[in-house]
Amino acid sequence: MHRITTPVPGFSGNVAGVDFAGGVAEVDPSPGALAYFRRHGYGVEQVDEDPGDDQDADKVPARSASKADWRVYAIAHGMTEQDADAATRDELAARYHDAREGG
Repeated sequence: MHRITTPVPGFSGNVAGVDFAGGVAEVDPSPGALAYFRRHGYGVEQVDEDPGDDQDADKVPARSASKADWRVYAIAHGMTEQDADAATRDELAARYHDAREGG
């Protein structure tokens, strides 16, 4: 679970699929949404101390995950942003998901 604060104090509305009230949301957003918030100056803070959550960042997304999720995963695992942007979702999935599955 993450506490996300908007760069505009008091903002209420939806951004990247997350509903904010009074400039704050406590949610478990997708990796793509987290990356968006960090790039755009939102405060991002993990609010639970479940040790299993740290392992989630290393979980390979589902083969059918969005390109945004695959992009975040690929960059976190050494791919440049330029290469991740140029690749299709299926290319990223083949490189990271299928390789781990032995396919």
